[in-house]
Amino acid sequence: MKTNFFILFICILPLLLSGTNLKTIPLSNEVATGLISPYEDIVQNTQSGFMKLPMQGKNSERNWRLMGNTYQTDEDLDNVFQINGIAEIHYNPINSTQIDSVVYSRYDSTAFTYTPFKTKKYYYAANGEDLVRSDVINASSSPGSYWKYIYEYDDQHRLIHQNLYSVQSNGTVVIQSRYHWIINNDMITDWFQVHFEYSAQPTEYVRTSYLHDAQGRNTGYLRTYCSDSLNWVNDGNCVITYNPSDTSTGQNMIDSISRLSPLQLFSVDSNIVPIPYNMFSENITRYWTNNTWENSAKIVCTYNNNNNLQSWTRYYYDDDWWVYDRYIYDYDTNGNLSQVSYQTWYNAINNWAAYSKIDNLSWEEMTPNADETTNEALMELSAYPNPFNNEIHINLNSKNNASFEAGIYNIKGQLIKQFNKQKSKSFTWDGKDNDNLPTANGIYLIKVNQNGHTASQKIIKVN
Repeated sequence: MKTNFFILFICILPLLLSGTNLKTIPLSNEVATGLISPYEDIVQNTQSGFMKLPMQGKNSERNWRLMGNTYQTDEDLDNVFQINGIAEIHYNPINSTQIDSVVYSRYDSTAFTYTPFKTKKYYYAANGEDLVRSDVINASSSPGSYWKYIYEYDDQHRLIHQNLYSVQSNGTVVIQSRYHWIINNDMITDWFQVHFEYSAQPTEYVRTSYLHDAQGRNTGYLRTYCSDSLNWVNDGNCVITYNPSDTSTGQNMIDSISRLSPLQLFSVDSNIVPIPYNMFSENITRYWTNNTWENSAKIVCTYNNNNNLQSWTRYYYDDDWWVYDRYIYDYDTNGNLSQVSYQTWYNAINNWAAYSKIDNLSWEEMTPNADETTNEALMELSAYPNPFNNEIHINLNSKNNASFEAGIYNIKGQLIKQFNKQKSKSFTWDGKDNDNLPTANGIYLIKVNQNGHTASQKIIKVN
């Protein structure tokens, strides 16, 4: 296969699941970091038990939800970190555990501002449980173009198909890849990838066949590929061993993929926070070359007394196993993952270098058993398109028919545009301030006040 297997392995970011049934807990509470590079916006690779979306299964019963993460780097390794960017998660105002969108911004250290460069928007089925579509919009792309993911489930709400499309500015939709999960006896037995690469016909097929133990856990896989769906060639394999405290099952893997895989959250940089979806101790991958299996990469995990991931260390093979890099995980007093630190191994000094990358995660506690949908004063704002270029249409969904006031604020909290008493619940902003001058690109906040009740919505203006 064309892809270097070690590089592919490095790009795989995972999911932490420790024997928790996701169907019994609010979806967004399990998201721990949402961490995959926006520069490698590829669909999750579920081989070897990995996912790109992490979760924190041990604290899933608590009423906490992830609000975002700030990414910092120290390129000189002098313990002076610079902010690189931020990912902000926005939730449905009616369903407080359902992610509505995520905005990714890079930090401009000269202007002291964040500039958004990517937005992901989520759409759910009428049952409110299945995530059926997500759109990825890049600020640098031509207006009207974006990536679209479509998800399909069986009658048990298990994810079985995923399609990725590129949508051009002229409305043309081009298939990029298809993914199929095969489920038998409450275990995922095979995972098929079909790649098109802007072609009407498939250009490559990849098959991952999983091995399982008596618990139904994934203990390894055989990965093969071909160009015609018939003549399969060996590509890679994997062997997984588990921590004695691991209680995950095949059903847990199905649930984690079905509930969390479609979210595909991203971070602001390319080298971010991998987490295993279960408590494995060691994961060894091999690639097929010269008609034999050769060691490629190894990951070793350690856990703390609460069975939370403590370290994730990666090795590469060159006549022997050599340590490559690692991630260290820290938790706050509430048990939420609060910081992930990254460092590489220096053979010259036979020791770890100083930390070069750090992610700081922010959480918000929710009120237990709060029924937000019964609040008579509930108001909800929606804005379309978001991000926008020339104008954005804003709609207020309120049970109150009274007039309201609205304002557009910049990221510093300064009022940019005032809308006085509005009788219609819909209005449009043309992107200009109170002096009728065009505003700069960036993040803005719409605030509405109706009879003492308020609602707000973040929007993004792009070229």
